[in-house]
Amino acid sequence: MENIRICYLNAQSLRGKDILLHQYLQSAQMDLGIFVETWLDDTRDVVRQQATDLAKDGFKCEFVNRSGPGGGIALVYKDSLDVTAIVDVTPVTFEKATWKIQSGGKHATVTVVYRPPGRPGMGISKFQDEFLSGILCSSPKKPTSPWRLQHTCKRLG
Repeated sequence: MENIRICYLNAQSLRGKDILLHQYLQSAQMDLGIFVETWLDDTRDVVRQQATDLAKDGFKCEFVNRSGPGGGIALVYKDSLDVTAIVDVTPVTFEKATWKIQSGGKHATVTVVYRPPGRPGMGISKFQDEFLSGILCSSPKKPTSPWRLQHTCKRLG
């Protein structure tokens, strides 16, 4: 695989959008779909249904859900890719998920960082402190991928 096509979208809830998003990934020939603000909760059966609707026809998915309301990150990817979640730091002021992506002897590390707006007590300076000390300094990641990444965004709905 020479190129990876990535789509990034603030879904503002996957509920009721999962089939549309799956169709978009297929029609736009995306390899990875990264969705933030999934608004899914680990304790609800709806997560299993969302996974079923997103992970079909050659796709799989991984969720990093927030324990409270809102938030959450989903990675939907072609099943030809080998994806492994990397768990290292659980931030307080933002959401983060990291995956190692492999295919055909090539690999890349994808890290998604999302700072939800307007969280009380979570100002930009607190975010910067946590991001710089907890993420960049404790586990620096150099770009090691031989892949050339193509980033594609499209507003849905």
